[in-house]
This record gives sequence, C-alpha cells and structure tokens, in this order.
Amino acid sequence: MPADAKVEEGPVEIAKGTVIGKKWKILRKLGEGGCGAVYLVEQTETKRQAALKAESNFVEDGSVLKIEVDILGRLKGRKHVAELIHSGKKAKFQYMVMSLLGESLNNLLKKAGKQCSMSTQLRVGIHVLHGLKQVHDAGFIHRDIKPANLAMGNRNGGTDPAIVHILDFGLNREYIIKDDTDNGYKMRKPRKLALFRGIIRYCSVSTHEKNEQVRPDDLWSLLYVMVELRGKLPWSHFKEKKDLAEEKRAMPDIKLLVNSPQQLT
Repeated sequence: MPADAKVEEGPVEIAKGTVIGKKWKILRKLGEGGCGAVYLVEQTETKRQAALKAESNFVEDGSVLKIEVDILGRLKGRKHVAELIHSGKKAKFQYMVMSLLGESLNNLLKKAGKQCSMSTQLRVGIHVLHGLKQVHDAGFIHRDIKPANLAMGNRNGGTDPAIVHILDFGLNREYIIKDDTDNGYKMRKPRKLALFRGIIRYCSVSTHEKNEQVRPDDLWSLLYVMVELRGKLPWSHFKEKKDLAEEKRAMPDIKLLVNSPQQLT
C-alpha cells in the first residue's frame, strides 16, 4: 500500500446504474461485509445477470478478493463453485464478476423453521462433499465452511438451482505448492502453530488447538453444518471459545448425531 494511501473504512459503494468493465451495469447491492460488497449486475448487451464483488484497493490487511480470483480461476469448470466471468481493477477498488447464485443455506434454513428433513440433510451433505473434493483436488483447504457460504444455483444466472455451491474463498490456504522436483508439486509443510481461521461454531477441535488445518478439518465443518440442518448444535449457546471447544471434545457421536441417520454414527 502506498505510504500516503488512505485506508478505506467500510465496504465499497458503487452507485446504481454504474457500468463496470464497459459492460456490467450495477442493478442493486446484494450484501456487504468488511471492505467488500456484492452487487447484482447485468451484461449490457445480453442482459445476463451476474454477481459483482468489489473490494477497496486500500485494505489494511491485504486483498482477499485477489486470492478469490486466483482460486476461482483454478477451479474453472467445477460443478459446485461459481464461475469466474471477469475481473479488473479501478482507481479505488478491484472487482470480480462471477455467476449469480441463489439463496444461501443459512437463509433457506431460516425459512424451513431451522430444521429440514433427513433426506435434505443427506443431499446437501453429498453435494458439499463433492464440492470440497473439487476444492481439495485444486490444492486448497477452504477453512470457512458454514451455511452462509453454501448456496443453491440460480437459473437467471446460468447456474443449476438443484446444485449446492461453495462460496467465499478468502480464507482458503494452499496445501499443495509448486516444487522443483520431477513431480513439480509437493505438500506444504505444516506450521507448528497456526493462527485461528474460520468460525468457532463450525470449526474442528484441531482448529481450536491452532493446528495447521488439513482436509479433514473441512469435513468436520461439513459434519457440524449437517447436524445443524436437523436442529441446534449442542454448543450453539456457548459464547466463550474455550467452553465451546471443551463441549466439542466431550460430545459423544451418538448424542451429536441424534437427529441424523444412524449410519453417520
């Protein structure tokens, strides 16, 4: 960041009707968080709808959107992630345009009375499991699996409304990196003590202990999401990270999965 650059406070604001990249017209804001905002846009010629995510160029802790652009580029053609359509940079912000998705699992669960059928639970689990395999096969750990980061497709945006998609790759970390060996790649050496990344409600016990996150940690998060689809997580009322971690450690599988198929226990 330039020494005289001003750190932007809050999400990027783009006026309705603004055309970005000469062809993406801002229709309305869909959501925001931190220094990022997501807008509904349409292609000026084809009227195709998409989602545009914008982030200030002067984010204090570095660009998250740049990471997402790189990851979505490497996940191109995968069924359970949004398609990266375009990306670019303006004077005050950078942006990416991706395929428009539908409602998040978080919103759908609220509409369903915070509990869905066992059949839906299993189908969601299978979809996200396939999606995580695609992310892992590309060499990344997601580290932020939660209902708000899972969404159905949207027919208006050219995505399948019957498919669950994984969102938000800002906390992803490579576990496969380039190497000078004949193979060209190697497993990244784990850190002895890693900074906490993720949401305490859905992270694994190992993540609480600040171990380097690996592929099974994403699967633990998926399991906790599946449990929540059938009722409250046993630790949902805890506020302190330490208490929540202890509850996870002490929780018997049969109690955790009491509302789930017995095969999961």
